[in-house]
Amino acid sequence: MNKSLIIFGIIAAIFISLIIFVINGINTASAKYEMIKTDWTLVSNQLKKRNDLIPNLVNSMVGYINHEEKIFEETTNVRSNLSNSLTTDVSLEDKIEAAQSMEETISRLLITAENHPDLKKDTNFIRLINELNEIENQISDERIRFNQTVENFNIFIKQIPGNYFAAIKGLKEQPYFKSKKGEPETPPAEEDSL
Repeated sequence: MNKSLIIFGIIAAIFISLIIFVINGINTASAKYEMIKTDWTLVSNQLKKRNDLIPNLVNSMVGYINHEEKIFEETTNVRSNLSNSLTTDVSLEDKIEAAQSMEETISRLLITAENHPDLKKDTNFIRLINELNEIENQISDERIRFNQTVENFNIFIKQIPGNYFAAIKGLKEQPYFKSKKGEPETPPAEEDSL
């Protein structure tokens, strides 16, 4: 009888250990996934700040380059798309794609501004460009943090036993947030004009 009690105790201990192991693994997968959502929120906040700055930037340019209607329309449309993706329940991939489109549009907008020397001397435009540079740096910092969190999660779910725990929760590999053309270039503000 004592022998069967010992065997039962060992089996129960193994079973309980296995349950604790599985619960811990599932919780780890869930926590890593939630960290991605948290870090995306930080990125999203910076994207919203940049998105809010764009109308002011466009308005400061209109008087100097009013014949460039196409870039202004494109900027408005892409900005609207980004706003919608950040405030609605769309996939992370769609949000990242909208942010990348905005980066490309800003780059084209700034290239257009480069061709107008009078605009580059406007103090309001210079202030907005400096603010844009600051926000772009913050986006870059948050992007790095986000991508590190995604990398941590993706590695976890590709390794044994993390892949089993992720499968139990239905969690899949998450996308990185990378700039399509590297970091968007913003022209340096001319300090002499300030």
